[in-house]
Amino acid sequence: TCRDSAQVLLALLNDVLDFSKIEAGKVELESLPLSPGRMVEELGVVLRAQAMERGIDVHVEVGDDVPALVEGDRVRLRQVLANLGGNAVKFTEAGSVSLSVALDPQDPADPRVRLRFDIADTGIGIPPEALATLFEPFRQADASTTRRFGGTGLGQSIVRHLVDLMDGTLECESREGLGSRFRVSLPFVRASADAIVAERARAEVPRTPHVVSSQPVLTIEEAARSGRLVLLADDNATNREVITQQLERLGYACEAVEDGEAAWSRLVEQRSR
Repeated sequence: TCRDSAQVLLALLNDVLDFSKIEAGKVELESLPLSPGRMVEELGVVLRAQAMERGIDVHVEVGDDVPALVEGDRVRLRQVLANLGGNAVKFTEAGSVSLSVALDPQDPADPRVRLRFDIADTGIGIPPEALATLFEPFRQADASTTRRFGGTGLGQSIVRHLVDLMDGTLECESREGLGSRFRVSLPFVRASADAIVAERARAEVPRTPHVVSSQPVLTIEEAARSGRLVLLADDNATNREVITQQLERLGYACEAVEDGEAAWSRLVEQRSR
């Protein structure tokens, strides 16, 4: 919980810093080997973890003609896709989100390879009047969107600037209530043969699974009989969860309520048994 809360704050700080760097013209792109297919698949795993709690399906598709390895800025590419994919999950309350990468038609005279990334959802969609200002900083569809879903309105503006820096194009198709589709088309340099061999060797290294140990937790009845039952009153859900887990680590069970009135009612109920 602490990690997730810190990541929300970190994302906000990163957005502000990235926006400041972009405005100052200080963003420099790298050119390193990256696997477009693997990046989309790994992002799909991350988004599935977020979507699972909401009952949303996440589909991933990698075109057969997508090169195994290209050269580009993997950090900025992941930032663009993660922002668009994260928004797709956030603004979808039912249905699904899909991620795909495919070879995009290109000029035969261009030695680079052009890839098309599509992020589509069945979410709330975007009103026509909001599409015109969608990529402006600190803008969201309307005030109710901010209240309902949070966010600063910086993400889409940063995505637009990064795509422009990478000599790409960004398009959005959306209908209010029916979902949205964002399409990013980017040029990449084909990776060298040596880079492809090195990447294949790295991918074939076996990984040791991480095992998490668990400890038995007392039931409420067991804790009550042994004098290890704690009544917790706190109006913050995160605090209740963290304190409950800490008490479990110390060998106590916990009944958590939201305020003092509920705590007093629980005490009176317990004494009458």
